[in-house]
Order: sequence, then structure tokens, then C-alpha cells
Amino acid sequence: MPLRSDLGNHLGCRHLTLLDRGVAESRVEASRWRDPALQVMAERGLEHERQYLTHLEEQKLEVVHLPEDGPEAELLAKTLEAMRAGPDVIAQPTLGKGRWHGRADVLRRVTTSSHLGAFSYEPYDTKLARETRGSAILQLCLYAELLVRDAGASCRRRCTSSLPALASPRTPSESTTFSPITGWVKGRLESALEQPFPELPLPVPEQLRSATPAASGNAVTRSVTTPTILPSSPGSHGCSGASSPTENVSTLAGLAHVALPLPWKPRRG
Repeated sequence: MPLRSDLGNHLGCRHLTLLDRGVAESRVEASRWRDPALQVMAERGLEHERQYLTHLEEQKLEVVHLPEDGPEAELLAKTLEAMRAGPDVIAQPTLGKGRWHGRADVLRRVTTSSHLGAFSYEPYDTKLARETRGSAILQLCLYAELLVRDAGASCRRRCTSSLPALASPRTPSESTTFSPITGWVKGRLESALEQPFPELPLPVPEQLRSATPAASGNAVTRSVTTPTILPSSPGSHGCSGASSPTENVSTLAGLAHVALPLPWKPRRG
């Protein structure tokens, strides 16, 4: 069953979809390594969500917190029960329809009529990023689509809350604008999941086929047509680890042939 995060992952990397499917079907062993930086970002994101809910409670809004763990059917039932009760805010609602399901950060009540009564709900996503990314839009559009089934009203807006906007947290955008894109990505993902799983080992992604191990065994050489020049000024963007022409390395292709560890101490990085 695809998750809402699978949409953004598939849009960014089809090979990642194949890896995730292999893990889910016990064909591929999951990586045991976890990026500490991503763990820190996840903890900061959870803290931001707690701050946002506290902000809503300080506005005297009724906030209902739903459980995050349990059987999927039970979590869906609790979400629908909370929506029928009509609180101002529902935290961590579980939404599902057919083969798709996910858990939104927040639902907020709006005055659009539905089979719930003279109100319905709109999904919010709390993000640390100051700009809304495409993957977040895909997730929110999926939540809006799932709400149509539960609330019985078309959810036209999707909303994000970013850290600098706690005092005015809603940044609305028309879900209908992005619905065709969301449907297209969903169709691509569903089609990919229906394909026969390839024989192991998995094929190398197209972007990496031009990479071959160098003779030293410690570097990678990539076929390039135009040498990429390394920056030599401290304020330049790019490969900050090289010390520039003073070490007789001026291109990325040249840097690829340098055995590790580097025989000199980089000025930065």
C-alpha cells in the first residue's frame, strides 16, 4: 500500500521506489545506516509541530490529539469519529482511501458544508522550510483527495505552516491547480509498483552508469565532455574541499584521481 511520502520519493527518484518496494517485499535488505543530520532535522520538525499546536491552543481553539500507533482500521475510525465531533483542530489524523493512506500533521475546521454538517476540514502540513516544496504539495493534495471521501466536500485548499509564520500560519493554495500533477504522479507510481520486480542485483540507475572505479580503488572517475573548474576563491560555491591550483588540482575530473585520504589539508571542509 503506497504511503503519501512515496509520491514525493517517486517524483524525485524512481530507483528509490524500487529500493523501497524491495524492502517492503523482503527482497532487499534495508540500510542500517541513518544520517544523523536527518535525525536532527526530524526532531526539529516534531518540535515545530508541537509549537504550532501550542500556538493554536493559546488561541483558545479546541485541539484533539489522535493516537499515531495501532491497527490502520482503528486509526481511520478514530479520525472519522473526531471529525464528526467537530473540534477546531485535529492533530495526527489518519486518512485512507483504497490503496492510498497517510497521516496529516493537522486538520483545521472550515465553514464549508459537508455531510459532517455546516463545516468540513482542510489539511495543514507543518514544515521548517521557508518555501513549500513540490513533495509537500503532493502530500497535501493527496490528503485533500482523501478528505473528500471522509468529509463529503471538495477540499479546494491545502495549507502549510512554516516556522516564521506561526502568528499567521496559513499559506493557502488551490488544490485543484495541482490535482492533475498529483494524479499523474500517482499513476506513474502505481504503474511502477505493478511491474515485475527485476532480478537481483538491481540495475544501476541511468545517472550512475557513466561512473567507473578508478585504478586506485579509492576514487570514482566520471566521463565528462567539459572539465568542471574548481573554485579557487574562499567565497566560491562548489567543491570546497580542494585547495585549488596550488595542489595541482583544478578540475573535478582531476580531483577524482586523487587517492584518499587527501595528501594535503584542505583550507575548508
